[in-house]
Amino acid sequence: MVMMKLFNVISISDLNNQITNFLKDNFQIIEIDLQESVGDILAEDVYAKEDTPQFYKSTVDGYAVIIQDTLGASESLPSVLKYQGSIEIGETNTSTLESGSCLYLNTGSMLPAGANGVVMIEQTERIEATNEILVYKALANHENVSIPGTDIAKEQLLLEKGQLIDERVQAVLASQGISKVKVYQKLEAIIVSSGNELVSYDSQIAMGQIRDINVFLIKGLLQKHGIIVKETFLIKDDITTYTDVLKNNQANLYITSGGSSQGNEDYTYDVFHELTNNVFCHGLAVKPGKPTIVAAQDDRLFLGLPGNPVSAYLVLKKTLIATYLATQGQKLTTIKARLAHNMAGAPGKDSIILVKISAPANTIIAKPVFYRSSSILALSEADGFFVIKEGLEGVDGGEEVEVILF
Repeated sequence: MVMMKLFNVISISDLNNQITNFLKDNFQIIEIDLQESVGDILAEDVYAKEDTPQFYKSTVDGYAVIIQDTLGASESLPSVLKYQGSIEIGETNTSTLESGSCLYLNTGSMLPAGANGVVMIEQTERIEATNEILVYKALANHENVSIPGTDIAKEQLLLEKGQLIDERVQAVLASQGISKVKVYQKLEAIIVSSGNELVSYDSQIAMGQIRDINVFLIKGLLQKHGIIVKETFLIKDDITTYTDVLKNNQANLYITSGGSSQGNEDYTYDVFHELTNNVFCHGLAVKPGKPTIVAAQDDRLFLGLPGNPVSAYLVLKKTLIATYLATQGQKLTTIKARLAHNMAGAPGKDSIILVKISAPANTIIAKPVFYRSSSILALSEADGFFVIKEGLEGVDGGEEVEVILF
């Protein structure tokens, strides 16, 4: 077999800096309709434009009163008030409540000027013959009243930059009459799996063949973090097909798996170089995941992942996903844990260690998950991973590590 040297091997940190710069240079803040914003990330802080509620509002069904008129009221000695009428929900009220009178309100109705409390209907009795209301409870100031700005105050910081927009966030924005939001432009991806041995996941396999599972790992991880997957391809190890697929399908992110190790039929470097003339990572100083290749041209980023499923998944999460989130004010979810036992590092590179989390005796423990290089089951068994940095001989059992959760 003809062997290919891996040139320009860089660290995960250096690669992430390069990807970050690429994203900042090429992906802008855009404005979209609020109705279309679920799954997007806010690109700026949002402040309240108005008070919510904007008016004094009843929180119960009952009667708007001047609380001084209810002083001393009780079951045995009720206050007697003149019934002045009612205010419907949604009605803009311009009347003023007179001393010694009351107005009926539904929950959510606007209080009339002069009123400073609402007595619950259950604490009253209406005398039809005299058009009077008996009030059996003395009220405190603004009892059963929602005061303007108590839910949201004008100019209050509502939502911070980097907030993922879901239906709850939409509701907050809608309550302020906000119809447009500024969000980060989303990446649009093409995924290519390459290998003579690969067949579709739903195919019967012959001896020597394997099903393509990387497409599920890569596509799912991208979509989980808001990256649009436009199309996926499964191709044989043919440099012409490989080149044509990347050249003829429009996207701003191209992720390939396979075709990036040291075999003579691994064409990723040659194709990336031809398309971009800017391969800035030709080997990653990490275990697993060394045969990683990254290039860029204009607003297109090319990421060549190893064919090994575990390696491809871990490298993708620790590089592209981590940087994509960071440029939007987010980060990977992590947890602090104590390492179950000693783990050795790898000389000259970062080491990614899969772990399973448990919490005996209220102490969070990270237990390394050992696996063969091609074992996909390890990913489903693990809860996350931590990194032993280059230059460290290892991490002792009992030491605290930062686990990146899946």
